[in-house]
Amino acid sequence: MTRRELLIAMAAGALGLTGPDAITWLRVNFVGPDLPAQLDAIRADLVKAGWLYLDKHPDEADLHRLRGQLPPTLNPADLHAAITTDFVLGHTDTLFGWVLSVTELRLCALVALSAEKL
Repeated sequence: MTRRELLIAMAAGALGLTGPDAITWLRVNFVGPDLPAQLDAIRADLVKAGWLYLDKHPDEADLHRLRGQLPPTLNPADLHAAITTDFVLGHTDTLFGWVLSVTELRLCALVALSAEKL
């Protein structure tokens, strides 16, 4: 999976989209990316990553707090800007051998908490 595919899947997962709804949203909001064939499996990985992040940061285990720490919209430009800023400021952590920004990890946590509410 590429970093772009991960970011796209996180955005879809943060919106609670799976299956055909997620694919439709991705096609409307992103130009030209290869859509992950196993979107639901990727979402499960995002949930796992989210819980691992929340284990390290239990004070962030609140949907409203997490949403408030993310860009106002989950559009690609805003997410990219927030992630870039995180890397510039050193707001990163390593998970599964990847260095991820706090924004990416918070998106995973949002997916995890949202999945719990379903």
